[in-house]
Amino acid sequence: MSNGFKWDADKQSLLLAKMKQPLKIKWSRYFTGKPSSLTVSKTKSGKYFVSILVKEAIKQLPIVNKTVGVDVGKASP
Repeated sequence: MSNGFKWDADKQSLLLAKMKQPLKIKWSRYFTGKPSSLTVSKTKSGKYFVSILVKEAIKQLPIVNKTVGVDVGKASP
C-alpha cells in the first residue's frame, strides 16, 4: 500500500489505509493510468468524495496551422 491507499485497476476498487474492505464507489468518471495520490473530503450533509490524481500517458495531438477564436463571455463595462 503506497501513500495510504491501494488501487486495483481490474476490479476498479479502492482500499484506504486501516480499512479491511474496499470502498463502495459511485464513479462520476472512469480513468486509465496509475493513481499517485488521493484526497478524501466530507460535505456538511455527510457525503464523502474522493479526488484522485492520476499519472497517465497522453498522446500528442498533431500540429495544425489554423486560427481558433475563443469567446470567454466577458462583457465590456
